[in-house]
Amino acid sequence: MNIEKIIQKYESEFNFRKAKGNSLFYSSRKNGRTQSKKNSALWGKVFDLHYKDFSNDKDSIFNTGIWKNSYDNSQIPKQEMDEWIDTTIRKISKFISDDTKILEIGCGNGLLYSRLIDKISAYTGIDPSREAIHSIANSELGKKFSHKTSLFPIETNDLDTEVSEKFDLIIINSVIQYFSSSEYLYEVIAKLENFISSEGVIFIGDVRSFDMRNLYYEDVCRYRKVDKEEFDNHLKKLSITEKELLVTPSFFNYFKEKNTWVQDYVIDLRDGKYVNEMTKFRFDAILFSYNLSRTNIKEICASSHSLQQMKDELHIVTDETSLLLKNIKNSRLNFDISSLDSSDLSISSIFEIERNTDYNVNVYSSNDHIDEVDVLISKNNYVSTDFNSQSLNAKTLTNLECERPNKKEKELKKDAKEVDVTITKVPFYLDI
Repeated sequence: MNIEKIIQKYESEFNFRKAKGNSLFYSSRKNGRTQSKKNSALWGKVFDLHYKDFSNDKDSIFNTGIWKNSYDNSQIPKQEMDEWIDTTIRKISKFISDDTKILEIGCGNGLLYSRLIDKISAYTGIDPSREAIHSIANSELGKKFSHKTSLFPIETNDLDTEVSEKFDLIIINSVIQYFSSSEYLYEVIAKLENFISSEGVIFIGDVRSFDMRNLYYEDVCRYRKVDKEEFDNHLKKLSITEKELLVTPSFFNYFKEKNTWVQDYVIDLRDGKYVNEMTKFRFDAILFSYNLSRTNIKEICASSHSLQQMKDELHIVTDETSLLLKNIKNSRLNFDISSLDSSDLSISSIFEIERNTDYNVNVYSSNDHIDEVDVLISKNNYVSTDFNSQSLNAKTLTNLECERPNKKEKELKKDAKEVDVTITKVPFYLDI
């Protein structure tokens, strides 16, 4: 994307001034409710510029060229994007059958649509980008399955003007990082009560983890080979210039407690053999409008277990009993690892068990240590993790650490002065 062209084209709408020299772009996320509609519409225009170059291509729904890494803004290798899509589809496929009706919010150019449409009964996709919608409709698959495909160039706020039916599965994948605030995220999920069936699932995928933000910033600094004496300053710059929404897993527990139509939820780390920002620092949140099965839990401290030792414990898992492996080191967080050997006891090797057996694997960050994971292994599908939920009271939302730290402008200016940058207010939704 040519940012300068976007700035010139929408400068009056975005209402910001360009800074000179070494500038820090600070995005205020106040008034998220009032700004959300405008933000979404502007995002639509931004992504129109991305998609218009290939929206008439019959194979455009397989194009992953829009995906860039945040370390150096280079294109994410195709094999890593293919794995990202495959692992997402594998997880979503647990909840689909040939009579499943899907709603996808932020469908983009159809990366998930192209792999789901022949397996389900109906698909509805919405996206604020008209070019993205046209990209799907104009594809060979879009034309082939037009009889069970409904596409709308709208934002979530306008969903009830075009859609009135209930869905078995609602997908919001790699989207919420563009939301204006955690309050807006809360409102969007709450709105879905009107569209989810009584036995429905909401899959919120590829969520940037607030809890792991410092580890991510350190990873970026090491990748960029920041000098030791500049390391702390660079970390601070990355933190206060964060433009996307970061969410803590506890947010979804809070939402469940305040919305009784959500009966259960699980947090699941990303699968994948490639080690990148998507597998290291993101997670999936899955909300259920029905109660998950409750099982007995057999807990084992597996911090020193080998992969074979873990496999030897699988005999414990039955329909009535699940196996909880505690405090497994998250080796993905080692900076110098780009791929993992499946013979090691790693997140990748644990997910490999799921791919080759009928066990279900649920991996989530440990409450004890951020660099460790807990693994819940059950038969067939997800089971309730209520035994591990952290209770949050009604006052928590305003203080909940579910996004970029909300510092006052005076505090930000103080930080900026320390690292020799200039504060300039700009919309968070421009990738500058």
